[in-house]
Amino acid sequence: MWNVQRELTQYLIDSAATEDKIASVALSVLATQATEGGLKTLKDQPLVSTEITPFEKRLMKALFPAAALHSDDRAEQINAWLDQVPANPAAIYPTYFTPENAFKNLIVPPMAIGLSVFFAILNLSLLISFFVERIYKKYRLVSRASILSLLILISTQPTQDFIRSNGYESAMRSGLWKNNPALALLVEWSGLASSTWGGISEVSSQILLGGYSFEKPSWIKI
Repeated sequence: MWNVQRELTQYLIDSAATEDKIASVALSVLATQATEGGLKTLKDQPLVSTEITPFEKRLMKALFPAAALHSDDRAEQINAWLDQVPANPAAIYPTYFTPENAFKNLIVPPMAIGLSVFFAILNLSLLISFFVERIYKKYRLVSRASILSLLILISTQPTQDFIRSNGYESAMRSGLWKNNPALALLVEWSGLASSTWGGISEVSSQILLGGYSFEKPSWIKI
C-alpha cells in the first residue's frame, strides 16, 4: 500500500499546475476556520452544518484543502474566505511552507485515509467471507465479490458531513471532478467511507485498546 500511495502522490504532484500549488498554500491555512463553520461560499452557503461531530471536524480539516482546490471562481473565492477569517493567515504562516510542500500536504490526507479505509474494508470482507464460505463452499468467489461490493455500497451512503454539504455540492464538487477526477474520487471516498465507519472504529478502539492513544504523550516536551 505504501508503494501505491507514494507513486500516486508523486504523479499528482508532478501533474499539478503551478496555480494549484499556490492555491494550496491559502487553503491549508483556511482549513481550521472551515471546520469551525466560519467560512461560506460566494453564494453565501455554509461549508458545514452546526451538528458536525468532533470526528467529522478532524476529517473535514484533513480534506478541505483538497476539496476546495478547484472551487468555482477560485481566486475570488479564496480571497473572500481570507476576508472572513478573524486574523491575517499570512501573519501565522510558516515561511518554510512552500507551494510544493503545501500541495503535498493537500493530497496526502485524502490518499492515506482513502486507501486505509479501502484496505480495512477489504480485510473485513475477507473475514466475513471466511465464515460465509464455511456454509456455502461452492460460491467462494461470488460471496467474496458480493460482500466487498455490499461493504463499499454501505460506505458510500449519504451522510450529514462536509462532503454532502450545500457549500461543497454547489461550489466545489463539479470543478474538482472536472479538473482532477483522481483527487475528487479520493476526497469523496475518504469523506463518505470515513464518516460511515468512523464511529465503529472509535468504539472498537475503546473496547480493544481501552482508549489508548498512539499520539505523543503530553509530558514529552520535544
